[in-house]
Amino acid sequence: MIVNRKVGRTKPEGRVYYLLLGKDGNRPQKAVEILDGNPELFLRLAKHNPYKTKTYNFLISFAENREELESKLEKSGITIEELYRELLSYLFPPEYYPREALNILAVAHSDTDNFHIHLTVENYDHLNKKSLYIPVNLTEIRFY
Repeated sequence: MIVNRKVGRTKPEGRVYYLLLGKDGNRPQKAVEILDGNPELFLRLAKHNPYKTKTYNFLISFAENREELESKLEKSGITIEELYRELLSYLFPPEYYPREALNILAVAHSDTDNFHIHLTVENYDHLNKKSLYIPVNLTEIRFY
């Protein structure tokens, strides 16, 4: 599993459109699964973000397709959703960022050879009313 982080300077509307519909608007809906968040709520909150960097975008990519990954995880007794939650708590430790502080949209795509999850997080801590702190060197993480 590889995790890449990018700073999102595009408008949140464009990001949500891509996640749900694809680049050209023709992503098959059966290949899209919302793991976390609500697209409408995400947009409503992110539109009012006062910072130049509106979002942080993470891509969590796996070597396997969805079925192969689920089979592999099943042997360890965990699901894709549990793996996602574990990774989320690694990226945003709950003691610093409780879930209610974060505006998140996590979408899984299974329309490619490699199953992947897009995690978009608004650059705003809704409890402390300030931007998020993401370590600068956190641009790529590799889990094996």
